[in-house]
Amino acid sequence: DGRRNAEIEQARRIAEAAAAAPVAAEQAAMAEARGKRRARIGAVIAACFAIAAGAGAWFGYHQAGIAVTNERSAATERDRALVTQSRFLAEAADRLRLDGDGGSAALVALEGLPDSSETHPRPYVTEAERALYQAFTSNREISLFTGHGNTIVDMSISPDRTRFATASPDGTARIWDLATRREIGKVESHRARVVAASFDPTGERLLTAGHDGTARISDGHTGADIQALNGHDAWIRRAVWSPDGLRVATAADDGTAKIWNAVDGREIATLRGHRGNVFDVAFDRSGRRVATVSTDNLVRIWQVETGALDVVVGGHLSAPQRVLFDADGSRLLSWGQGGQLLLTDARNGDLITSMQIHVTTRSVAIAPDGKTFAICSEDGALRMFSVEDGQLIDEIPKAGLVGALAYSPSGRRLAAVREAGPIVVWDVASHGETALLGGHQGNVTVVAFVDEDTVISSGTDMSARLWSVRRSQVRELEADGGAISTVTFDPTGDRLAVASADGRVRIWDVASGRIVAATAAAKLRAGE
Repeated sequence: DGRRNAEIEQARRIAEAAAAAPVAAEQAAMAEARGKRRARIGAVIAACFAIAAGAGAWFGYHQAGIAVTNERSAATERDRALVTQSRFLAEAADRLRLDGDGGSAALVALEGLPDSSETHPRPYVTEAERALYQAFTSNREISLFTGHGNTIVDMSISPDRTRFATASPDGTARIWDLATRREIGKVESHRARVVAASFDPTGERLLTAGHDGTARISDGHTGADIQALNGHDAWIRRAVWSPDGLRVATAADDGTAKIWNAVDGREIATLRGHRGNVFDVAFDRSGRRVATVSTDNLVRIWQVETGALDVVVGGHLSAPQRVLFDADGSRLLSWGQGGQLLLTDARNGDLITSMQIHVTTRSVAIAPDGKTFAICSEDGALRMFSVEDGQLIDEIPKAGLVGALAYSPSGRRLAAVREAGPIVVWDVASHGETALLGGHQGNVTVVAFVDEDTVISSGTDMSARLWSVRRSQVRELEADGGAISTVTFDPTGDRLAVASADGRVRIWDVASGRIVAATAAAKLRAGE
């Protein structure tokens, strides 16, 4: 039995092993299949990653190409827009130049040209360079004077033509050097608006007046105080020197004018009689009489030393605001806002003529020879009359001139101001425009000739400007010698020294454009 049982147990084990063999084989097969499947999946995933990487690389390359194309397209569009802008700037510069503002025209044209300091300079446009050249050659502004904090309302040129003075509501008067073009003196002692400034006949003293009711005599170079003329009870409207510089006359809103000793500041006479503000006062050529105008519509002529009233002139329908003797003191001009101008015999007060322009008379100037006077009115016309009888001599009806007016020293030119525009210099004989001077950023308040070819002006832009009536000239200097290494002017500006690659230095006369001297050829060391 024991043996039998052992055999049965062995048979059972064999049967179980035989039954388990197919299961194990199946499990092994399944494990192998799973391994192969994982390998295939891994390969597929790797292939996908490879494809994705390749696609990414291709996409990146494609996108980079698109970016480059877009950048090029954007640069092309930018350049096209800048070319259009440069042409627009060139046109704007041309308009400014035609209006007489060569300085601003040059700046505007320059904006339309490439700037090498920029990362992406604008394209070169020939129109902008042409506009810059034309602006440069047409520019007549010599110098700009700034420093005032308000409008410049009055200006005076020293008799020697080396300095000028300006007065402003900023409470100061300033003295400027025409050679160095710098401020050299200042009057700061007024406590209110300064409305008048004028040099004495020697140019050594400066007279100022203001709304603080005082007039002051100061050093004509530094502005240092010399005398204070105190006595008015209201604003002073005008202060003027006598022709010999020994007397000063002032006109004020207290209804009086006063005569002062210009040496010691003593009051000589108070001129009473007007029944309103006294707007203006003027000496005749002899300095023995003064004329005044007032809101009472009257003109009065007085003795300087005694203050006695000589003549009363009626006839104004509204208040005259300015009065002026002619060159020999025998005629008197008075005018105001009503457009009426009276020419009177200053000896007896007889009316020579009354002119009603029907518009406001803005400015009047008497020619240096004393035979003619010119007026600008709000109708824009420029009219010239005889001082002798007041007859109309000449007229430019559509001149467009409504502002300040001044004759040149010879009387051959007139400078006048267009409304909200430039200064026009006219040839009196031909009626031709000699120059158009534009640049003030506001209305021009005062204009005067320094000499026949130089004009000075001031305006509401708080600046004064010096102009050349002659057109700027560009001269090309040619000489054999190769590349130019150095160029310099002499201190006078009349000579130009040019060093060339051939080792020679040539001296040019600027006016004629000719070589006036030259050195022998020399071998220059590097850096010389």
